[in-house]
Amino acid sequence: MLYFEEGECHEDNVDSIGKQVEQYFGQKEHEYWISMSMDSIDRNEWHNEESSDSDDSKLTVEFLESFIDRFVPESVGMNIMDSAKDIEP
Repeated sequence: MLYFEEGECHEDNVDSIGKQVEQYFGQKEHEYWISMSMDSIDRNEWHNEESSDSDDSKLTVEFLESFIDRFVPESVGMNIMDSAKDIEP
C-alpha cells in the first residue's frame, strides 16, 4: 500500500505525490479509490478567525483542493467520511 507521511501532504508537493503514485503503479492499468476522514483536516481551516494553534499534522484545504484537482479525474471514486459517531439532526 502506498502511504504518505503528514509532512509530505502540502500543496506544493502534489506533483511529487503524483509522480510517486505513477511509479507505484508502473505501466500497468490501475484503478484507485480515494478515501479520507474529515478528521484529517485542520479544524482551524473551518474558522474565519486566525488561530495560532493550528495542528501541523492535519491537512489544509489548499492541499485538499490541489490533491482533488490532480487525482479525482483519474480515480474510480472518492468518499470523505465524517467520523463523528453521534450527529444531531
